[in-house]
Amino acid sequence: MSTMINTLDPILSRAESGTGVKAICVHVGSAGMTIEGVYPSGNRIAALLLYRLLLLALERDGLIQSHGDTGITGDLNDAVFSAIVLDMARAVDACRAELDRVGLLEMSQIAVRADGEWRCVHPSPETPVLWLMDTDRHAALWEQLHAKLRQRQAETEKAMEMLREIVRNGGQQQ
Repeated sequence: MSTMINTLDPILSRAESGTGVKAICVHVGSAGMTIEGVYPSGNRIAALLLYRLLLLALERDGLIQSHGDTGITGDLNDAVFSAIVLDMARAVDACRAELDRVGLLEMSQIAVRADGEWRCVHPSPETPVLWLMDTDRHAALWEQLHAKLRQRQAETEKAMEMLREIVRNGGQQQ
């Protein structure tokens, strides 16, 4: 069972109608997110929190007219948030900023739709809009995440060794 708030179909249908509706889709997820202890699979609660985070950011900045213009589906490690927005550039900036604050920006793709066409704006315009099926992107994200985890683990181990040394020296740092 996946998390779903306001099914995406009406939102995406309005965006596809070509009536000047501006839409944004944010996909959060990569194959590497399911590493045990980091982002457990089936994490619906986190997807709901992500939804609230992005919804409130867009609402705070006056970029949506109603909650009915937003939706999310999926679990955190493969969630898609969508919204009908009033200003696409500001909506992209707001979503980027919130995703960056919670450490999910590098595992996210953002696309916008205007003038009848979807285009990727994050991580780059060259990223295929078919991000849900982009296995190369998922593999690259996995490698980035794994490298960061290894680096943080090494930093933690170094700090722990320094603390052990201080304890061995009777509380005196050398």
